[in-house]
Amino acid sequence: MRNFLWTGDHLIKKLVTKAWTKVCCPKGEGGLGLVRLEIINKALLSKLMWRILSSKDLWARFIRAKFSSRNGEWIQYYKPSSIWGGLLWAYNNMKEHLTWIEDFVIWKL
Repeated sequence: MRNFLWTGDHLIKKLVTKAWTKVCCPKGEGGLGLVRLEIINKALLSKLMWRILSSKDLWARFIRAKFSSRNGEWIQYYKPSSIWGGLLWAYNNMKEHLTWIEDFVIWKL
């Protein structure tokens, strides 16, 4: 992405004149106003994991059945899945703030 921003072509390398952290700052602070893709990715992974945990839809029940063991723990590694590691990160990041009360999930601060 860096090469594309500076040259218009992702294959052409050029000397970078601004730090990536500065590029991702708001325009009012001298940046280009871009949002870091890492932050967007983590937010979307967290949103998807929340839906998996809280939804009663068939797709969510399928994911829970496929990726959790009989004792309710999530499978730590699933080889053909490129997204599973990110979902595990989201679950581990969220679990300290979640409380289960019967069929409800409560987010505690």
